[in-house]
Amino acid sequence: MQNKDCPTVAWLWRNDLDVPIATDESVRRTFEKMREDSRYFTYVAEEDGIVVGFITCVEVLSFDDPDGYIKTNGIAVLPDYRRRGIGQQLT
Repeated sequence: MQNKDCPTVAWLWRNDLDVPIATDESVRRTFEKMREDSRYFTYVAEEDGIVVGFITCVEVLSFDDPDGYIKTNGIAVLPDYRRRGIGQQLT
């Protein structure tokens, strides 16, 4: 993901994941913080140079799983691009 992808990712958070507070600016600020922390990663799927989906994850440690695991915080694909395996490719 790059800063230029934030508007589409914010739209997906608001409209597909029902997070109305996900503005372009709040997604950009959060992405900047996440980029500085190696436990977080966010990927976008593009088709013909257009962002059509995203996934954001974090590495989590716990007492019952000290080796950690990956938690998906959000995944979404634009409506016109669903049912094409994009979400599966992101995961």
